[in-house]
Amino acid sequence: MERSLPATLDARELEELQSIVRALAGLSLENAARVTITRKAVERAQAIGSRSFDHYLSVLRSSFDEQDRLLEALTTKETYFFRQRYQFDAFEEEVIPELAAASRGSGRLTVWSAGCSTGEEAYSIAYLLAKNPLLVNFKVHVVGTDLCESNVEHARRAIYRASSFRATSPLEMPELFEPEGDGFRVSAPVRRLCSFRRVNLMRPDEVREVGRVDAIFCRNVFIYMDEETRARVTPLFYERLVPGGYLFLGHTESLLNSDSPFEPVHLQKDLVYRRAPAAQLAARRNAS
Repeated sequence: MERSLPATLDARELEELQSIVRALAGLSLENAARVTITRKAVERAQAIGSRSFDHYLSVLRSSFDEQDRLLEALTTKETYFFRQRYQFDAFEEEVIPELAAASRGSGRLTVWSAGCSTGEEAYSIAYLLAKNPLLVNFKVHVVGTDLCESNVEHARRAIYRASSFRATSPLEMPELFEPEGDGFRVSAPVRRLCSFRRVNLMRPDEVREVGRVDAIFCRNVFIYMDEETRARVTPLFYERLVPGGYLFLGHTESLLNSDSPFEPVHLQKDLVYRRAPAAQLAARRNAS
């Protein structure tokens, strides 16, 4: 018999919730986050009028809309333009010149913001690409993807308020934004460089639809994944990158102790990961 909504979940309910969320998106909901997880899941159950948590689990298994809403509630949206500025500096000062030289023949450069949340990271990247004189004759594209459709819709609207600008300099504001109501909208030249879509990193077919890219920013996403899930996602990133392409992770995330195909690269301001350039791969094959 179903019981009324609890303030806390018993071991079975929590295990079932964790199993569903891990299967949906590879999110790891372990010990330290259990209080928060329980609270947000119960709030969602109350929001849809569930009679019991078993009823909510039944809805969650069958409703794509509710799956999206719960995943949105469980993932942090702490983001703003140029968050962890030193990584953007490393990208602008060291990585863009290298990618521009390597891509001169094609005249194309694509960057993927994986887990872009509400779009601030993708537009920050696009701004740096748009103003770089090395790329003046390039076709530049930034692909922003996120697990939650509501985040993708927010990114497409491109309207932001003061909390998003805490790391944006006064000199950048007029170049990057134009007033829109009681907020600011990303300027048209920067918006035109970006596209947004929903992508679940656990689904290889969706990841491959992004296409081949020259650099990937996937920051503060791996912290939600267990080791097994990270091991599934990392090769997909490697596959999407062109030889010589770069992967940026969050400042608390690392591939150094994992069985990863990426090689670490120590830039002046950041540790990043690279798919070896084609010439280097060829030399390795010839030497083996």
